[in-house]
Amino acid sequence: MASFECKDTNEENRSHVEGALKCHFEKIKISGGGHVGVEERYSNIISHFSIKLLGDVVPNNKELLQSFDEARKLVAELPLYTKQYNDGKGVPIEYTLYPLSELAKLFIQDVAIDNMITELNEETILRVEQVFDGVSESKQRLNDLYNDAQSTSDFIMDKVFAQISNRVQEVRINEANFRRELAECLVKVRSGKINIIELENKLKKFHKSILSKNSMMEFFRQHRSVSTLAELVPILKTKRVEFLKKNSTIEHILHKYSNSDIFILLDNNEYIIDFNSSSVHSMFRDLYNSDEGSSKFFIANLKICTQIKCSSYPIIRHYINGRLDSDNYYEDNKILFTSNLIKFDPLPSTKPKNNPSEKTKLEIPCPQDCPTIDSNWRCFRCKKHVEYGYNEHLYCECVPSQEEINILLLGETGVGKSTFINAFANYLKFNTLDNAKSGDIEVLIPPEFTYMDDNYETVTIKIRLIRLIDTRSENDKKNFENILWYISHYQYLNGICILLKPNNSRYSIVFKYCILELLTHLHKSVKDNIVFCFTNTRETHYRPGNTLQPLKKQLEKLKKQTKSGVEIKVHKNIIYCFDNESFGYLAAIKEIKFTQNEEQNLAESWKISVDESLRLIKYLVKRQPHIVKDTLSLNNFRNTVLLLSRPFAEIERLMKLKMELLELKNFKKALEEDDGEYPNRKGFDIVFYLIKN
Repeated sequence: MASFECKDTNEENRSHVEGALKCHFEKIKISGGGHVGVEERYSNIISHFSIKLLGDVVPNNKELLQSFDEARKLVAELPLYTKQYNDGKGVPIEYTLYPLSELAKLFIQDVAIDNMITELNEETILRVEQVFDGVSESKQRLNDLYNDAQSTSDFIMDKVFAQISNRVQEVRINEANFRRELAECLVKVRSGKINIIELENKLKKFHKSILSKNSMMEFFRQHRSVSTLAELVPILKTKRVEFLKKNSTIEHILHKYSNSDIFILLDNNEYIIDFNSSSVHSMFRDLYNSDEGSSKFFIANLKICTQIKCSSYPIIRHYINGRLDSDNYYEDNKILFTSNLIKFDPLPSTKPKNNPSEKTKLEIPCPQDCPTIDSNWRCFRCKKHVEYGYNEHLYCECVPSQEEINILLLGETGVGKSTFINAFANYLKFNTLDNAKSGDIEVLIPPEFTYMDDNYETVTIKIRLIRLIDTRSENDKKNFENILWYISHYQYLNGICILLKPNNSRYSIVFKYCILELLTHLHKSVKDNIVFCFTNTRETHYRPGNTLQPLKKQLEKLKKQTKSGVEIKVHKNIIYCFDNESFGYLAAIKEIKFTQNEEQNLAESWKISVDESLRLIKYLVKRQPHIVKDTLSLNNFRNTVLLLSRPFAEIERLMKLKMELLELKNFKKALEEDDGEYPNRKGFDIVFYLIKN
């Protein structure tokens, strides 16, 4: 048998397909060398036919037929194949003979139908419909819950996923059993074989099974968090908040985002979704809602992420550039919730040129609906207090403050403090004398050097501001009070330089003023910031000369004279030798001609002074800065005691007088009650009258 099939769904081509097929069938019928013409319009249609041959004598090794010509050729060869198969007898056919009586039994069908005796009332039918409607609805919700569990399988516990998966299987099995039992019961009830009470019992049994609405609703309630989590994950992902998967570690997160701010919410709540449950969750929500894309946020369920350890929860950990910045971000920053916040959006593009040394905490009313009292303002970014500078700018810690090196200069008249300041500024700017000669040398060089008044000079070098605080040379207490007032403008002192001349053995006046007064008014910790700078040391080969031993003796006396036993040990790090003649050479080079030998000596002097200047700065930077408020607190306390000493003495005198008057009053009363014991009582009355008036 040959099968020719053309797959063409267009009904309009039907007649063309049938014509082409009929034409080729005629060609196949003709044997031998006959010829039947086939129209060209049919040739394209015939190419879409698939041909199959079915039969017992068709050889198995024949390739699939590709065209009608091949099919015609094969049909023509069929008699030859038949002769070759089973000696030309063909394929035997097997027959099975059945008696007619047995054959009839095979075709007899059991068409007996029990007559319906009992009809179900509408109420029962409605109850059965409600049962199946409820099962269908519960199954749909259960399937949705299972899909939610699959989508969040990395964020929920394995036992929770197993409970949901097992419930799905149990519902399927129980539903199949219930349908089968209910169907059998209905047939028996309607055929009258059992009472309708059996159907009622089946329905009661259903309402106690896991298929019941109450049972399913309780299961959904227990696992409501899974569905809520499935909704929450994509929502938080759009806000760049991710849930950590099972076996996640904080180390992996820090390695992946090593250059970012990272906030991780740690909690033992099973799904961590009720953000209104605590103030910690509220802070975390505020953090990611207000973030501008620079930070990363993660949520870790400690029951899921078992490799993350935490003693208390919920907490927020904050990491900056891979390092822990806050182990409990909420406790460290909860003060922000009681503060008013200032947020610059965008950040200011310009910065004030001069950062004022004096600022005050910003306290102004809120322009919105806050109480009318002055508010406590903090920066939204750095969380620090916002300060108002007297240059009419606001300051916080978002922009690092300019590093300052504050150095107080003390010395007797003629030691060369002013020259030292100007020379010191140039030493830090020019490494060699040749560079200084070719540069623009001035006593004050703006903007690096800014003259403040007759007591200050400042010099800006790279990112540091070196402030040299000059003082008057008068050796009196009034002048020292002025010095304290000057330094009160700054937060700290890095160093106190006592300028001395070499080869000067008379240190009594200088030390009484510079050392004893210094330690009397300043905190004793200032001793670690004191250095000695010798000027004009070229003649002593850049050494203190023969004055080093007297200096050591004076410091030993200082240790014995001060009550606290302050000791200043002399060593290389507190001794610095300068020579400022090379700076004077720069000022006179246009007017005076120097010899080559002189210039070489001055160049050497400049180089040594530069090295000493750098060594001095490096040493002072490494020292612990002396906090000025410690000094001011001590000095203010001393002044307060001095101011109160006179009022206290006056109070003591008045109290003593009051006691005397009280005694005289008692004595007068005794006299008035006297019955002759005091014969001269008149004299006592006069004395009391005089004292009273």
